[in-house]
Amino acid sequence: MNNKHLYIQIVFLLLSVLMMNGCDKDNPIEPKVLNVIGLVITRGDSTQVNYTGDETVAGELSVTENQLSAEFKIKFIDADHAVFSPSTSTYHLEWNIADETICKLYQHESKARGFEFHLDAREKEHGHTTIVFKLMEGTNTVFTSKVIPIHVTGTEAKVLAWVWAYNGTASVLQAYHSATGEMKAQFTASAHPMMHIIHAGPAAEPTIWMANAGTAYAFTAGFHNHGDHAHLETPEVYKTVTVGSSPVHTGVAPDGMTVAFANDGDQTVSVIDVTSGSVQTISHGSGHSAALLTGEFLITTAATPSEEKWAKIINISTNSVAATIETAKGSHGDAFYAAGNTAFIACGDGIYVIDVSAKALKKSLAYPVAGRTNFLYHGEKASLAVGLHKTDAGTSDKILLLDMAGESLEYLTIAGATLDWKIKDGYFALSEDGQVAVLADLKLPKVYHVHLQTKAVTTLNVPAAAVAVATNFDGTQVWVLDKANQKVSRIHVAHNERADEFSVSAGTEWIFVTSHDGEVIE
Repeated sequence: MNNKHLYIQIVFLLLSVLMMNGCDKDNPIEPKVLNVIGLVITRGDSTQVNYTGDETVAGELSVTENQLSAEFKIKFIDADHAVFSPSTSTYHLEWNIADETICKLYQHESKARGFEFHLDAREKEHGHTTIVFKLMEGTNTVFTSKVIPIHVTGTEAKVLAWVWAYNGTASVLQAYHSATGEMKAQFTASAHPMMHIIHAGPAAEPTIWMANAGTAYAFTAGFHNHGDHAHLETPEVYKTVTVGSSPVHTGVAPDGMTVAFANDGDQTVSVIDVTSGSVQTISHGSGHSAALLTGEFLITTAATPSEEKWAKIINISTNSVAATIETAKGSHGDAFYAAGNTAFIACGDGIYVIDVSAKALKKSLAYPVAGRTNFLYHGEKASLAVGLHKTDAGTSDKILLLDMAGESLEYLTIAGATLDWKIKDGYFALSEDGQVAVLADLKLPKVYHVHLQTKAVTTLNVPAAAVAVATNFDGTQVWVLDKANQKVSRIHVAHNERADEFSVSAGTEWIFVTSHDGEVIE
């Protein structure tokens, strides 16, 4: 190459460089266009919300009522699925909260319009709302998020109760601390599948009782009562008592100091003094008798399959029949209203009302719809009893409400419900004060919380259909057992949300809860 050609090439190169520099000044290169397809919101090291593209939003933003949350950070996801933080010199964040009476978004002044924020629930109460974020470049919207849920949670105190889990196959009863989910005690015990447990005294240290195959088992309920408060204590074995053959139906006296088990095998009733554990055998039972205690008396009935139509009032102290009252065939299920000294016997065609003082039949209450009830449940001082509705189909959308004070009955329909007529699989629970019934739907992931006085029904959303249920003394908390994964969840009824969850041992068939009506100190 000669010098002339070299000179021309150098000049051409220099001109090209100058021309390129001149073009840059007139037409600057545009920055890469953002193509945002999702976002990630974190709090500390934990991801709270995320989604990409058409995915469903995973997670929620949460804050406790009357508090300012910890700091959240929002990042975005581009079309290459890379997570990035936009430059605050070019982009800023905007948002819209659906209901700011529930929650607001707060940013420190130094981070205004940036990508860090807090949820502000100060002077706010429990509730739910939603938020939509926008990534902005000046006045241009670069990206609009999907609707993201916000949950302002309640600040309830720890719920201190005992959740009991029963495995009939293994004859194992376990007690779990309700707040920690820790199993604190395990016992060998067996309950008749259709009866489960009864609550009894003494008042200072309540007990629970169950029986099967000739043995009654009693355990402390896990509370020591001091009047204005109770201390939480680990449940222990209280007594083990030999009863008659094949105990089935159960009873407890109004003062809680006597329990009874009707023994189908030998047609006797075992009446047990709760304090001493001593047993008095009453010989006036039947092949499937009631064991209804009134205090001074025991009421027994004829066996369900038989054609006999009687109820007997037995003087416990003398083991003698004080009166035999004609009822109807198919007696099964009973209740005693202490304030009226009145007994109620469920038979095939209705409920028979007995005046215990007069030792006479007062009236019968016919069932207003097809079917019957086989079980009546009520609290110690409650005037209402609830009956599970047995039909030819085996399920129902109704429960029976028996007004024991007014001596009348009616059915309450729960629209769309599929309810069982028995407690065998744990689909029914009654609060100890007798004010709330809890029933699991057999086909839908729902539990029905029924206030018996007002007939108000609250539908609780639960993990699955056909969960076993339990409730506390006043029905404000509900526990459900998802049998598929052996997990127990607590539902705060007023908030209608799951508050705690823990695992129980494999094979658990049903659960129940012991709790205290008042302050509990651990």
